[in-house]
Amino acid sequence: MKAFFKEALVYNHDTNQQFARLLTENQGLERAHELFGHILSAHHIWNARLQAVTPQFAVWQNVSAGDYAVVDKENYGASISILDNVDLEAIIAYKTTKGDAFKNRVRDVLFHVINHSTYHRAQIASEFKRAGLGVPASDWIMYKRNLKG
Repeated sequence: MKAFFKEALVYNHDTNQQFARLLTENQGLERAHELFGHILSAHHIWNARLQAVTPQFAVWQNVSAGDYAVVDKENYGASISILDNVDLEAIIAYKTTKGDAFKNRVRDVLFHVINHSTYHRAQIASEFKRAGLGVPASDWIMYKRNLKG
């Protein structure tokens, strides 16, 4: 299962990097930038929960477009480290940003991070289309087809 999650995290990172480039080139789409900042900050927060450290971002953190690629790379590196060093079946206890306590398996949190990013990238793609701009196909299966695997 770790191999699958590594592949999925690579997909998430590669796709985020594409969107980071597109958004950096298209500064005027405020909602798209808000959504991408949220993708990055939420990923950071989930990594912090999995590492039992205090997150440095708020859930809707305003991330500068110039920092998108770097923050995404840091998130990816932290998630890979978690994947390499934490049992996927381990249960972590954490509090939401509202202070509610929950417990989840590490694998479910990692899957959520990927799924959450996909959801919001689709919203960003809609913003791009409304503005008459093109976006790359970012579906998992399209990614796999491009890898020929």
